Amino acid sequence: MPIKINDKYLVPAPLVTFNKNYLNSENGDAIGVEYQINLQGTLLPNKGNPVVDSVTFESSFSADSWVSTKSADDDPNHELDLDDSLLSIMSKQEEIRKLFSPGQAVKVEILDLNLRSGGKGIAFIGNVQAINFANEGRWVMPCPYTVDIITNNFITSTDSGDFISSRTEDNFRYFIRSASETWEIQEADQKYYRGDNTSSTLKVYNISHSINAVGQPAYSATGTYDNTVSGKQQYYENSGGSEGSLTQYTPSYVDGLSPWQQASGYVYETLEAGHGNFPGGVFTIDNSTFTTFGSSLFDNTGTDVYILADRTLTENIDIRGGAYSINESFVAIPSGDFNDGHLVTHENNVNVSRGEDGLTQVSIDGTIRGLNSIAFENFGDMGHVLYPNRHEDNSFKNAKDYYKNYLEANVGGSALASRIYHLARNASELNWLHPQYKSKSEGLNFSQGTITYNFTYDNRPPNIISGSITENIDIQDTHPGQIFANIPVIGRNQPVLQYLNSRSEYKRSLNISVSMARFEPNWITDSGDIISATGYWSDAVGVTDLNTTSAATNNSLNWWLYSKKPSITNTADFQKIFDAANPANETAALNYSNPVVAARCFHSAPTESWNPRTGQYSYSIEWTYERES
Repeated sequence: MPIKINDKYLVPAPLVTFNKNYLNSENGDAIGVEYQINLQGTLLPNKGNPVVDSVTFESSFSADSWVSTKSADDDPNHELDLDDSLLSIMSKQEEIRKLFSPGQAVKVEILDLNLRSGGKGIAFIGNVQAINFANEGRWVMPCPYTVDIITNNFITSTDSGDFISSRTEDNFRYFIRSASETWEIQEADQKYYRGDNTSSTLKVYNISHSINAVGQPAYSATGTYDNTVSGKQQYYENSGGSEGSLTQYTPSYVDGLSPWQQASGYVYETLEAGHGNFPGGVFTIDNSTFTTFGSSLFDNTGTDVYILADRTLTENIDIRGGAYSINESFVAIPSGDFNDGHLVTHENNVNVSRGEDGLTQVSIDGTIRGLNSIAFENFGDMGHVLYPNRHEDNSFKNAKDYYKNYLEANVGGSALASRIYHLARNASELNWLHPQYKSKSEGLNFSQGTITYNFTYDNRPPNIISGSITENIDIQDTHPGQIFANIPVIGRNQPVLQYLNSRSEYKRSLNISVSMARFEPNWITDSGDIISATGYWSDAVGVTDLNTTSAATNNSLNWWLYSKKPSITNTADFQKIFDAANPANETAALNYSNPVVAARCFHSAPTESWNPRTGQYSYSIEWTYERES
């Protein structure tokens, strides 16, 4: 039963014993296997392989045909004197130690187990753990030694039908020494709102997932011998009585996977990075939603199915230690029609205060955090298949879509009735809240994918003029007074006042002040471009092609400077105010107790002020009139 170590025959062939130990995780599952192999050999001072030169006493492994025979009579005598026995043994020990370097890989072949040349054998590549020489005697006549080797698979089997592709009797997909997996689930501060009702919320969870594994070296039969390439097993070949070149054996890993890569494959495919081994209990993960986010994800209206999003990843690779670990964090959000199916978390705060003017002010501020929904990988052979866009992050896009297309969107009624308004109104519990905010501020953080906002509302009466931000209507009435003569008299300390038995006229003034909402001007045509690199109207695209006196240019300026004046764009609204304040409409037919005399109401010249840049507009008029009494 010849035995070869890295293509070198050991003569006499050592006795080989095998022990198989299963490697179990803490929960008792077998995750791998380890074979402990022991070689019990003997060194003879004057025979066997390695051979000692009788002149130099340097030992080397012979490659002659006798080293592979099964008869001890085939071994040539080293022709050493008996007094040289100890020196021979010491030299052979050095050669054995060079062959078995602890911690390195060696190729072990046990040949011709059926005692026929060319018969079946077994072979493996293992890592040397220890080499020991017996401490009894003087190491002569003979010197026993033992070598401990650990392997995880075989490259040749005596019964190949029992071996699978990875060359073990067990169906382990990866060669693993140890593994662990932990989950942590924690309630988040954010809540999910159902529609516009702040009193109906669902919890959001922060999830941490840690997985790690330590791989084993598993070798294939495709190793190479080389004297130039750095390998794992190093030993010297002696030739011609002098130290030869440095020869190295470089084994190849099964499937090309080093120990840390075996651990990586186990982490992704068996432990399943992501949600695959989610323990459940608190809630259930919707597995179909992890890599594809679409409207169909939100069909669920229950509260027990959640979606994982916003994955962050920390990857640790220990090449020397053969270890691989991943730390993941997720945000678990409820599936169903929450936040209109937008992948965000949203938290807000509402403050209600009453002022001395009797108006109630409601302020709502909030933070929208977008969740990254870009798929990062799918599971496949040898670990995982990475998606090409895995380096992208659409957190800010999701936050912006939710803010612009949902929170600020009209939900019916007034065109200004946004969801933010309804959140503020519902929280304030006021019967009426003006839908046009008094102030608004936004903060955009692109790197963190967040949007902050603040809106302030109050319960002032509704505006009459459409599109106005603020509106102030002031009506002043001057009632008749007594008419008298004021006659100064010389020598008298005060004038003489004489009542003329008459009174003054009725007067009423109307003053309207509004601030209009910002409009989108178009300087040339309905589809023209007003973008200017300098900020001046003359450099706007298209303007430079027109003469300043042309009709098109004048029409463009007129549209902005005059045609957008509120009294033109909102004539009907101003007419309502005018008619309500005009004393001429206070007639007997409308049941006024002291009606205005027909045709006895006159007004002054109305005045207007319009600033197209600021949107400020004012209108003033005064009536002078007579009543029946």
